Amino acid sequence: MRRLAAVASWRQESVRDVATPLSQSTLAAPDELLNSVLERLGAGGGLPILVMDDGRLGGIVTAHDIDCLFRWHTTGSARGGAPAAGGVGRPGIDA
Repeated sequence: MRRLAAVASWRQESVRDVATPLSQSTLAAPDELLNSVLERLGAGGGLPILVMDDGRLGGIVTAHDIDCLFRWHTTGSARGGAPAAGGVGRPGIDA
């Protein structure tokens, strides 16, 4: 990343210039089921999923998060080790 930051022509680009507009982002409520949000991905939005809570950004769901969740459900562990205590936790974080 430091080498990318060193590219002279990029030094004049603002984050706003390269950011995906909110209108083209996938938004979800914190209590919305992941399945329903994933079904909407093909309808113009994409990853990451921005989790909005009362109009504020509450979190971001990335492709990595979904991959960890998938591995956790299929193997019992997001990292190939033992699942979190009681089989509950945040894949990739608590596993």
